[in-house]
Amino acid sequence: RGARSPSRDPAHADSMLGTLNSEYSSKHGISTIPKGDCGQCGKPIIGQVVIALGKMWHPEHYTCCECGSELGHRNFFERNGRAYCEEDYHNQFSPRCAGCNGPIKDVSGFC
Repeated sequence: RGARSPSRDPAHADSMLGTLNSEYSSKHGISTIPKGDCGQCGKPIIGQVVIALGKMWHPEHYTCCECGSELGHRNFFERNGRAYCEEDYHNQFSPRCAGCNGPIKDVSGFC
C-alpha cells in the first residue's frame, strides 16, 4: 500500500483548524473563538467586531449603502434597515434649505 493522501473533506479541515486554534489559544493566551457570523459575507468573525442593526459585522464590511465607506468607527444613520454615512443620509433624507438647496442638518433649521 502507498502513503495515504490527506483528507479533502472540508469538515475534517475545519476540525483540524479548530484543534490548532485551540492549542494556539491555550499556549499563547489568545482567544480565537469566533464571535458570530458577519452580516455581509456570512463568514465567522475573529478579532474586531461591529455590532449594529441587530447583526455582527467584520469592520471592513459594515459600510454605507450609498457610497460604500466603512462605518465601523464613524457616526452612521439607519433608515429602513440600511446604514448610511452622515453625509449620504442628509443628502438623501434631510429637508432642503429654500435658499441654497443644501440639506438642513441641524434641528435649529440652519444648513
